[in-house]
Amino acid sequence: MKCPNCGNEVSAEETFCGQCGMPKLPPAGSTEAVSTPFPRSGTLPPRLNQQEGFYRDATEEITVRPGMAEQGDGYPPPASPTPSSQYPGSGQYTPQHFQYPGSTYPTQYATPVIPPPPQRKQNSNTALIIVSICLAVTLLSVIGFAAFYLLRGHTTTQTAAPPSAVATTAPTPTQAPSPTATPTALPSPTVAADNGFALCGQPCTNNGFLVEYPQNWQLAAADNANGIKFSNQDQFASFKAPGPTSSAAGDLVMSDLQTNFAYREGYQPPTSASTTTIGNETWVTQTVYYQNNNQRMRLDVYATVHQGKAYIIELQAQDAQFMSINAQYFATMLGKFQFVQTP
Repeated sequence: MKCPNCGNEVSAEETFCGQCGMPKLPPAGSTEAVSTPFPRSGTLPPRLNQQEGFYRDATEEITVRPGMAEQGDGYPPPASPTPSSQYPGSGQYTPQHFQYPGSTYPTQYATPVIPPPPQRKQNSNTALIIVSICLAVTLLSVIGFAAFYLLRGHTTTQTAAPPSAVATTAPTPTQAPSPTATPTALPSPTVAADNGFALCGQPCTNNGFLVEYPQNWQLAAADNANGIKFSNQDQFASFKAPGPTSSAAGDLVMSDLQTNFAYREGYQPPTSASTTTIGNETWVTQTVYYQNNNQRMRLDVYATVHQGKAYIIELQAQDAQFMSINAQYFATMLGKFQFVQTP
């Protein structure tokens, strides 16, 4: 139903209007209770007991309940309902009093029935929930930003700190290895051949040396070793390259004599040894004699070790002609001898 005062919709369970607080009026004929306004003063006007009716003025009136006039004068008025509980502010009401017409009973005062205070409609909690969530999110955001800046400041401080100096030992520079020359199979001769001589090419360079020889002499393989032999009748100059060795130069000379000449007729072993320089290397040399076709032959043997390899030179001629052949051929050949790198 609607409130008669403000027109607000009032449910059946509500006693007062939730909008203006107006008590809800009961439906007509549903109760015997009489709703009367409270008088402004505590005394009744003189005309209250007259038969004509109840006192009323411009602002107040008392409504007589139906059937009240038919009740006998000898019966006391019905008891007024007593409120089930006292509510704050109930003392501001002045109890109503009335008297039935023609009754001799003293004036009865009825306590008005005060309904329970209206129950306010509870507002929706949606706004409160939203506000709470916003506050929680804001608080978490503030805490997160504060922690971020604190951690960032701590990290910056640690990063900005100068590193402690640590003494280190300076590395010792290592000497760069000297480059190794690439061996060449056929190096170009550094000098031209002398008049009447020819340079030995690949047959000699393949064995690690370069030498010139008389143009009219014959080339052949060396006896019992790698190398080249240049010969003219009973005269020859043999250049041998036996290869890697661990022997000393003097031992190489003795070994070559024992292998190739000690068995010859009239062989006379060496009595002394000497040294000389050939091709920028020191050579050990010894001289022996033997018989060949009833001719006394002289043989000079030279030996050295160059880069771990053995080299042997044999020079032979008749003992009577040896000094002349040596000056004409052997000395020139030894003077042009040089080592080359083998492939």
